[in-house]
Amino acid sequence: MKHRKIVKASEGGAFREELTVGGCLEVQMQFFGGTGFRWYATGSPESQKYLISSVVHPGHRPGEVNISRFVYMFPVYGNFILHFELKREWEKFPPKRRVQVYVKVV
Repeated sequence: MKHRKIVKASEGGAFREELTVGGCLEVQMQFFGGTGFRWYATGSPESQKYLISSVVHPGHRPGEVNISRFVYMFPVYGNFILHFELKREWEKFPPKRRVQVYVKVV
């Protein structure tokens, strides 16, 4: 596997990353278990086709922090925008937090 970058984005906001072709980007975001909230990758089909892994690592006890890990591998040059939302799947309210990661692959 080529170079891997890690973005820790639990507080929301926008991030910019540059990768080389074939590089991996891991986006990590924390949330509290037992609240119903969870991070979702909500980006375009174009960016989602490069998602190779999506895993939730639970805390060791109820109420502890869980970590969502989304790993992308970009085999082509280009610019991509990854979108994530912290929300409860069943609610129609706006997400509690949003994250955007602008990725330039060179």
